[in-house]
Amino acid sequence: MEKEKVHYKETQSMWWFVTLFGLLAVWVVLAGIFKWGTHPIPLSLAFGMALLFILICLAFYQLKIVVTSTKVKAYFGVGWLKKQFDIDQLDITKARTEKLPWYYGIGYRISPKGVFLNTKPGPALYIPTKDGRSAFFVGTANAKKLISILSALSASVK
Repeated sequence: MEKEKVHYKETQSMWWFVTLFGLLAVWVVLAGIFKWGTHPIPLSLAFGMALLFILICLAFYQLKIVVTSTKVKAYFGVGWLKKQFDIDQLDITKARTEKLPWYYGIGYRISPKGVFLNTKPGPALYIPTKDGRSAFFVGTANAKKLISILSALSASVK
């Protein structure tokens, strides 16, 4: 099977998130090994919690936005959490830049406008689907560039 041409690719790192959860994993294991506290955590539970923190890191260590000739997708980490649409499903004429407030948080989030993926507060790209049931909603500083690329690809698909 032939790979599709990639027209746009953006990677947003969440290094601080990996650092935080990595340190938590190390701290929990050390607490289990050295029996810290008045009620020390069992070593097996410490390793289980560390494994959970590592899996969370794998799920969220980065956000990638990829546009190919026929699809647009955004996914976190290794790809367990993602949003993907065929370009012809999107209503590019209604595409716009949104400013995400800080209280919306980060990650795979649910907002009044739908599910969005972001790594920090700030600008985002919002493109509803033609049927109005969903939207491609992702945090990016390059929303205008993405809209122009998707407009050109949408016109070539027709």
